[in-house]
Amino acid sequence: MPTINPVPAGSRGVLAPLLAAYAIEMAGHLAGETPARGASIAAMLDADPRTHVLVAWDDAMPVGFAILLELPEAVFARRWTTCSSRPTGAARATRWR
Repeated sequence: MPTINPVPAGSRGVLAPLLAAYAIEMAGHLAGETPARGASIAAMLDADPRTHVLVAWDDAMPVGFAILLELPEAVFARRWTTCSSRPTGAARATRWR
């Protein structure tokens, strides 16, 4: 049975094949010439502290992913996707602070 878990920064290279396939599939729908390599995409996600990645695993094989970005909320100067602001769903499951 597939499981969904967060993948911390520094470990996202495991997604390179999925990210490359996604880039190739979406390239015709976005402006640009050559889709990025999967390893380059994973490195970009690793470098951005606002990025959270969830991965669906089937045994030890990654079969899907979701990329979530923290958005600043200016009125109360907080991050939107924090555990305290989301009672259910992916944000709650990952226990972000």
